[in-house]
Amino acid sequence: MFIAATHALSECSPARKASTAPLYPMVEDVREVSRRVALAVGLAAQQAGVAEQTSHEELERRITAQMWTPHYPRLRYKAK
Repeated sequence: MFIAATHALSECSPARKASTAPLYPMVEDVREVSRRVALAVGLAAQQAGVAEQTSHEELERRITAQMWTPHYPRLRYKAK
């Protein structure tokens, strides 16, 4: 599963496309990169027999449903 995670992360590296690009993906891409890594780990866990067998689509759906989505309240300054 660790190897599956590293392969998934390496596939997201901008350096694979250009030698002068950064090694790690941009922070703005963290959700998509996290989703890809989670999917790779989930598939590896299923192949190892330590996770429930599901379809690829069902696994993607479950991962998406469990991902944290930041919601920040809009703050307004009240003058005294």
